[in-house]
Amino acid sequence: MQDLGKRIRERGWRQGCVVPAAVLLESLPDGSSASGEDHALVVTQSCDLVHHDPRNEPSAVILLLKSIDAGKPEFMHGRSPRLFHFESLEGNWLEAWAWNQVVLPRVTLADREAEASVRLVPGTIRHVLDWLAKRYTRIAFPDGFNAALQPKAKAIGKWLKRNHALYSELLLRVAPFNELETGQQYRLACYLLMKSRVYDDRDQLAAAIAAAADLENIFTECGLVVKECSPVSEAVLTVAELNQLVRWDYDYLSHRDSSDS
Repeated sequence: MQDLGKRIRERGWRQGCVVPAAVLLESLPDGSSASGEDHALVVTQSCDLVHHDPRNEPSAVILLLKSIDAGKPEFMHGRSPRLFHFESLEGNWLEAWAWNQVVLPRVTLADREAEASVRLVPGTIRHVLDWLAKRYTRIAFPDGFNAALQPKAKAIGKWLKRNHALYSELLLRVAPFNELETGQQYRLACYLLMKSRVYDDRDQLAAAIAAAADLENIFTECGLVVKECSPVSEAVLTVAELNQLVRWDYDYLSHRDSSDS
């Protein structure tokens, strides 16, 4: 019998391919939210997907996608750890919820052609995989730090909606990175990480500097000691500096319900 991996490869399956969910609908687990109008994105790494022995690699992981009219910036580029909006090469907008993954026996793919429903813009699959990984690897901030920000959650949410187009990530340095002793305050440095082409645009940089000043005021009103709050270009941030910073996943403050975002 032809080995499983070869059959899967010949059918065109690989990491990053997107097919109509209808191709897999009858094989999806009970309770799946998919409909025939949805899409299915293969997230299993290609070498594992075409491995010859089903005993070593019995399954494939599929991320289910829904078509939407337009993407919302607050859910692009992995800003929210739960919801991701991205555009296909054809200009269609797609929505992915991190929880909406299914595991299928790989043999399911061996008997179906991987005929693409949409094509991903180059680099999108890497962004999606990084976003999914952050669901498990993102760092939890101290409860005391989160509690300090909570009274200004609405103001932070408004700031995010006004300014999200200016930066790709918010990076923080928080000290101490634990629960506070009596009389202590959190010290904070915040950086608006900007694409180099955005940072190099004089008007956008000026807008980012003003936005950073507004965010610094909010942090100060939360009782934090703000050492710095400023834009920084991706082109100049070093690995050493990046290793000292933590990505701020703020969706618990600003995106409690995506339906009204």
